[in-house]
Amino acid sequence: MIAFLLLSNFSYIGDVYVNGEVVKNATVYGVIPTSLFSSTGIFPCLITTLVSLRLYWFFTKKNLTIKMPDAVPPNVSNSFSSLIPFALVVLIFLVIRNLFLMTPYLYFPDFINQVLSQPLLAIGDSVGAVMIFILIQQLLWFFGIHGANVVGAVWKPLLATMALANMEAFQAGLPLPYIVSDTFWGVYSAVFNFSIPLLLVLVCKSIRAKSIGKLSIVPAMFCIHEPFIFGLPVVLNTLLFIPFIFVYLLQFIVVYLLAVVQIAPIPVVPVPWTTPLILSGFLSTNFNIMGAVIQILLIVVGCIGYYPFIKAMDKQFLQEEKKELQEGNA
Repeated sequence: MIAFLLLSNFSYIGDVYVNGEVVKNATVYGVIPTSLFSSTGIFPCLITTLVSLRLYWFFTKKNLTIKMPDAVPPNVSNSFSSLIPFALVVLIFLVIRNLFLMTPYLYFPDFINQVLSQPLLAIGDSVGAVMIFILIQQLLWFFGIHGANVVGAVWKPLLATMALANMEAFQAGLPLPYIVSDTFWGVYSAVFNFSIPLLLVLVCKSIRAKSIGKLSIVPAMFCIHEPFIFGLPVVLNTLLFIPFIFVYLLQFIVVYLLAVVQIAPIPVVPVPWTTPLILSGFLSTNFNIMGAVIQILLIVVGCIGYYPFIKAMDKQFLQEEKKELQEGNA
């Protein structure tokens, strides 16, 4: 935390109240902007955390610590042993802070945001950029990390900006400037993984797969996927690695192309993320039945893509259950 704050800007620029009056574009010093702890601060914080803890570990392993006599209680000696590694980490980050002050970026979080966020904002809703985000998101999910939250730290502000522009154009009766937006992504991507619990219930024969399917299909209808992501699991499941990434990409390409040719309506009305599938497509497209139809189509595409992989996994589960039964009878 201290390393992160050392690299940050302790000032705020914006509208403030002074004696009951609004002062435009005022600069307030000696404060910690809350933006540091929002999506814009996630990547700088992650980088700072990894580096600072690695440095602390390095100094500790090199025995750059204060040694206390054995008679000193552990809670006291541990406090002293951390002083030198802690001080060295602080010193290094103070140097880094002053080096950044000599650059046009001034502060490390501003550097990261300009280097990462601004180019992404220029890309907008291009197919290539979205596919890269999807690839990173699904890879993170496969390893048990909430990919949507991590990727959303960079992508969410872009999606929200595009959603607002689409809403303004919709209210003005103008053509929508963007295809992919926060509402588009939230409504259509919500059905991308629904094929997994659906197939578990409909085509699987093993007790394990059937049970997880029955347990997770209702939450999945409300866009809650953790029961089958971690319960089946999909995480670190090599049998589902290929479809989990590439079927997801295929579903996006399908809905994007359908939106380009104006078959798939672009959602513009924000709905709660837990709105049931099919209903969310109908409501978010201003009561356009095609929004629900496209969601159903995407589920069908997902089922076709996942079917051979789910069947292979189910066959493996059946063999394991048969072996356990034989061992139990023995």
